[in-house]
Amino acid sequence: MAGASPVHWRDQNGTPKCIAAGCTSLFINNQNFSNRRDHWRTTGCAFRTKFEHDILICMEDQTRCVSCNFHNHNGYTMTLYQHEVSIHGTTVMSSIEGYVTLVRSGQVVSEDAQKAIFSRMMNIIVESNMLGPLSRYSNIRDRAEGQNEPKLLGFEDLKTQLSPPGRRPNGPQAPYYEPFGPNEFLLHLIPSANNQYYAEWTPFWYSMRNDHAAGRL
Repeated sequence: MAGASPVHWRDQNGTPKCIAAGCTSLFINNQNFSNRRDHWRTTGCAFRTKFEHDILICMEDQTRCVSCNFHNHNGYTMTLYQHEVSIHGTTVMSSIEGYVTLVRSGQVVSEDAQKAIFSRMMNIIVESNMLGPLSRYSNIRDRAEGQNEPKLLGFEDLKTQLSPPGRRPNGPQAPYYEPFGPNEFLLHLIPSANNQYYAEWTPFWYSMRNDHAAGRL
């Protein structure tokens, strides 16, 4: 039932659309809308789009309201979203950013979602202007070893820098994608005037923490 989709899942003409970043697909009829999982499983799209498709699949598996005891027994996700809007006046469970905050706060528990959310965060950083300042500020070891210019963080380095120290007591074998709240994000890289990249890093630190708290990162 495409007509039951949330307002922010529709284009200006009221046609249901895919809300993943970078995806322009429309679900032009009820059959298309009912088969949206098949669309989200498609390959060949940009990395961020893929990760957000993965998140949408996890969102479809949510059956309980995070704000009350409502349980969607019919298995139709749109019923849960309609309940959220009509009873609570919110769209947190039906938006990607909102769902990300629910997973990070522990209100929704899904390992698949945790993996997709962490991968999405890394992809956004790599494809934006955040990677350079993060690399320069955090790559203290390379600077100490005499390199004139810190290298950009690689995939494994980035995973380490984005995970709060102490969150993985079992060492690197523990899941790097374990969710953590906004108060912990980048707290180990709080701007210090003793670092030569302090002025460059400070505005990025604040903006990245804000985006993480809002589920945009």
